[in-house]
Amino acid sequence: MAAEIHITGQKQLGRFQRDFTARFPHLGVQFFSKDEFGKAAKGEAMTPLDPKLKISEVRTVKVVSDFKIVGNLQVGTFEARMREIFGLYVQVCTQKGDEKFYTSGAEDKDTLQELNDKQAAKGYDKYTY
Repeated sequence: MAAEIHITGQKQLGRFQRDFTARFPHLGVQFFSKDEFGKAAKGEAMTPLDPKLKISEVRTVKVVSDFKIVGNLQVGTFEARMREIFGLYVQVCTQKGDEKFYTSGAEDKDTLQELNDKQAAKGYDKYTY
């Protein structure tokens, strides 16, 4: 069975990012405030949250739920569940050279493992923060 990523309130955003990218090397994840996330709809640049912050410090929803991230979870479902359970606005990202891209559309229908494998096959780089 593939490794799961468990989420706790005491985990720093940066630690979560490292765990996520260790499991899916060609994918990254960025965290945003609701206001920052709203900028995307206007075509404005978004500034991610400080990776030193703990999930408990930035979450806006306090639902008690055991949420594990596994490879067969769709990208869009992962992003939506993070909003529903933690109130965290997250975006899965990919990287090619110095350029970083947010997932959207068809990519959001891929599972995390499928997207990771597709990006590797297309020559995308391992994600760096």
